[in-house]
Amino acid sequence: MVDSYASSGPQINGLIIENTFTSLPGAVRDFPIIGWFSFLCNQKWDSLAKIRLIPPTVPILMLSGLQDKLVRPHHMATLWKTAGKRGQSKKGKETEPNVKAKKDLFVSFDFGAHGE
Repeated sequence: MVDSYASSGPQINGLIIENTFTSLPGAVRDFPIIGWFSFLCNQKWDSLAKIRLIPPTVPILMLSGLQDKLVRPHHMATLWKTAGKRGQSKKGKETEPNVKAKKDLFVSFDFGAHGE
């Protein structure tokens, strides 16, 4: 039983992403003055690279607050655009043509902000 779980991994039925950044250095660059020092971030937390690894069969719900001053809305817009390309090659052709259509959803909140 343990061996079969380890080889197949857990089953993920969906993913919810709420106001997150493309990467930690990318979020730091959005701030005046300290943004110049983003190269000092030794933690990358590269959400943009990771979202490409989510199988196209896993639906994603993205929730974005448009008034967020901590994680600027352009991060979520970039993640959404990248998520839409899952299952495609770099040239835009489908790499997995027989997969079930994904049901991704992007919801923005006009007055949504971080921690308010």
